[in-house]
Amino acid sequence: MAGNQKYGRGISVGILDLNNSELTKEIKSDTNLSYGGTPSFVTLTPDERYAIVGCPSGSTTNYVVFDLTTQQELVQPPTITIDCEPKCSLVLNNEQILTGTRNGQIILWDIPSCQRIHTLNDNGQPAHRDRITDIKLSPDHSFIVTTSADGTAKVWDTNSKELISRLIGHKREVNKITKNIRII
Repeated sequence: MAGNQKYGRGISVGILDLNNSELTKEIKSDTNLSYGGTPSFVTLTPDERYAIVGCPSGSTTNYVVFDLTTQQELVQPPTITIDCEPKCSLVLNNEQILTGTRNGQIILWDIPSCQRIHTLNDNGQPAHRDRITDIKLSPDHSFIVTTSADGTAKVWDTNSKELISRLIGHKREVNKITKNIRII
């Protein structure tokens, strides 16, 4: 779980034991720093080493990364600011995350360092012509599906980050991907 600390400044990440509802660990950031609004996105890497917390701040999202293996209670976690909706992010593995932006880009970034690695593109153009509305991983982790306000959905190869297919023909924005993605 994650939340703002006192007066809305700083972030606290807690690990809760669901068996007995006890807080087993808490890591706090510096309360002199503000990361934006109340966290609205929290996810873990598959190995549960990193907690990625997304805090909306105007039209951008500040992603704050906590290393849960630290023994410190107070840390200065790395951050990255991206022009996106907090929900438009997808952890690919223990080191990388994809985030879809408001201008149609899909940014691959490194979780531990919060550095941009790569931008997915469609023949040299941004991934989509309008804001990304959703991003999901296929159950077998082979494909990434993105949807956009431009009325398209696109399928990407998880390993190569190359575009595989454009799903066109929608009259309006495509804003949701069901959980049961099946690529045939």
